[in-house]
Amino acid sequence: MGDGLLQALEDIGLGTESRDYLHAHEFGHHVQFELGVFDDYVGSPETTRRTELMADGFGAYFCAHSRGASFQANRFANVMSAAFAIGDCAFDDPGHHGTPNQREKAAQWGANRAASARNQGHVYSSAQLLVLFDEALPWLVAPDAP
Repeated sequence: MGDGLLQALEDIGLGTESRDYLHAHEFGHHVQFELGVFDDYVGSPETTRRTELMADGFGAYFCAHSRGASFQANRFANVMSAAFAIGDCAFDDPGHHGTPNQREKAAQWGANRAASARNQGHVYSSAQLLVLFDEALPWLVAPDAP
């Protein structure tokens, strides 16, 4: 993640929240390393898309959680816009990060995990969140309805 991306988000009016979300996304990659997500990584568009969307979900979970960054709905709207803005449509590129809609859905998925918890103080373990993410992945990458 470079200064250029941060400046671009700032220029389109997605300042602080987007910056915080991007940092949470990048920390999500560290969590993935700890969980062994990259142990079988082959660098295909599918595996890259999975890890990038997962980092989106993990980052959004942190941003939305009451014991994380605790973003309220108006702040989280900028996170959704940032996730959408940094998607790509290079489906067969090994570096494919997910389409704008997939990235937005992954961020919404993460936020919903935090918001829908019966006990708002409960924090899913990273291993639990990984299992939940992999269950949701087919829905996250499904083509948009016509």
